[in-house]
Amino acid sequence: MQKKKRFSPIKYIFLPFCLLLIIISFFYPYHPKLQYNITIWAVGIYILVGLLDHYLDKSLTFETWLEYILIGSLAAIVVTGAFNY
Repeated sequence: MQKKKRFSPIKYIFLPFCLLLIIISFFYPYHPKLQYNITIWAVGIYILVGLLDHYLDKSLTFETWLEYILIGSLAAIVVTGAFNY
């Protein structure tokens, strides 16, 4: 018997919000500090939403926690490495 999947509005709020942050960063191409802040906010929101979603689903483990932290950190390093200071 399959477990019934829970509707998660968190995922449907996260994607448009992060897309909005990315679009906003394109309006300020000569402000790398602002782009850096937007990237850090987007990564932080990604980590919080992922952990919250797993917590509410009761599937949060140490491995899942570690995965979100590492993937978020890698994304931040890759994206912010593209900015020239």
